Amino acid sequence: MPRKVLWPFKFADGTVVPKDNWIVVPSQALMQDKQYYSEPERFDGFRFTRPNGKPLSASYFSTPSFEFPFWGGTKRPCPGRFYVAVAAKLILAQFIADYDVRLQDPQAAASLAWSYALAPHPWTKMRIRRRRIA
Repeated sequence: MPRKVLWPFKFADGTVVPKDNWIVVPSQALMQDKQYYSEPERFDGFRFTRPNGKPLSASYFSTPSFEFPFWGGTKRPCPGRFYVAVAAKLILAQFIADYDVRLQDPQAAASLAWSYALAPHPWTKMRIRRRRIA
């Protein structure tokens, strides 16, 4: 989420952010940083369930951190993150159980970079079919 700078700010390293500039946390750069994730460019659906091979607590998905800034900073994280985490998992589990999904054109662009955001490409078509329960 972008933030507008209301007054000039100087970081400890000397970097100055002038008033009226817009700033944003570089989420994509953090998520692809080898300092935090081994093989960050490779998809790993279990990346957040066992970093460093250690089992995690059930609340790891909703735990705020600077490496995964989805919930905001560690000082004032989103108060609804626990509800959202449970709801998202339930919706995703139901969707995976009930539907088959694939791209209509496997060569189509999956995402679109716009300003500071990376979003699903609006013209990429998906084929979604409800599974038949036997």
